[in-house]
Amino acid sequence: MFNPQEFLSQQNTDGKFETQFTPIPAGEYIGLIQKLDAKEQSKPDGSGVWTIVDIQIQIDDARAKDATGLPNPMIKDSLFLDIENGKLATGKNKNVALGRYLEAVGANGQPGNPFQHLQGKMVKVQCVVEPDKKDSTKLYTRVKAVGKAQ
Repeated sequence: MFNPQEFLSQQNTDGKFETQFTPIPAGEYIGLIQKLDAKEQSKPDGSGVWTIVDIQIQIDDARAKDATGLPNPMIKDSLFLDIENGKLATGKNKNVALGRYLEAVGANGQPGNPFQHLQGKMVKVQCVVEPDKKDSTKLYTRVKAVGKAQ
């Protein structure tokens, strides 16, 4: 059984820890949608909240694994959702990013829960590496585009 106090008091190390995360290199990858999480975030001007869904995509590519040193490199894409009357809005310029993911898995326009259509599906993602907006020494990989896994 895990004992948090024992764990914290008995850990020793003989080396230094990394201070920078190595991002997945820019490029196109096939990935598996592993997890979806929804959250609300207050708008900076205090005018309400945004509804956001985070899509966790596992990249199964030797180049990404070698670059990051991770057996299962992951990338997160955050989609801001258009909500009307407590439901996902459809129509012109509504939930375009979500529509792109659904199109990529062949489920755009299918009835039912759109998030269940995405879970466990393969997509092709185009990734770019960009500096953090507040600290340019930190680099992050961002999903630039999503499409059908061929």
